[in-house]
Amino acid sequence: MKGREKQRLTPQPLLSVCIITQDPNEIIMNFPDWIQLVIGVNGKSDSYHSKVDVSKNGSKLVTIGWDKFSFAKVRNTTCQHADGLYTMQLDTDEDFRHWDELKQLLENNQDIEAFTVSVISMTQDYELINTRSNRIFKTGYKYWGAVHETIDIDLDSKGAKAVNTALRINHYGYFTDNEGILNKLRRNLKLFEDNYELFQYEYYRKKYVETINKLKEFE
Repeated sequence: MKGREKQRLTPQPLLSVCIITQDPNEIIMNFPDWIQLVIGVNGKSDSYHSKVDVSKNGSKLVTIGWDKFSFAKVRNTTCQHADGLYTMQLDTDEDFRHWDELKQLLENNQDIEAFTVSVISMTQDYELINTRSNRIFKTGYKYWGAVHETIDIDLDSKGAKAVNTALRINHYGYFTDNEGILNKLRRNLKLFEDNYELFQYEYYRKKYVETINKLKEFE
């Protein structure tokens, strides 16, 4: 699959950056003019007053329904509005700064379906957790999973592979007290147990074990 084919009156953006949020004002990143921003907001988009400019390059602010039982569904709803050749998925508690390197990478490697990045999470104790994540992919792939959602299953089903990169995303969602981390882990554990069909995939079996081990660490 080489992304969606669309008829356009304007040139196709190279990259669409998709963000889901319940409050656009929480977005901490700065974005270059060459990308298309697609911000999925849970609520009325006419109340948007963020510093992030959505007036350039076909950027969009869309109202989405927040499905607390499936993060994949929420991400896919937002990704449906992406027009770029590639889609990049980011969260409001993340910061990405390697825009020039990313642009060069995409311009020179358009035969590649997806790219992984390092997601560096910092805890309140200043511990750094490095996770490799598939965040950049040809527009049209779908997320799977109610929790720890991923496009890897969709890639595998189509015989496509992701290429590792040296790019990194800084994640500050774990820079909170233990109770905040415990609440996230307990939520994730319940989502796993409510979606037992996920365990047919090795990826989710590993994530389930990781969640249990982290709960034991913080409890």
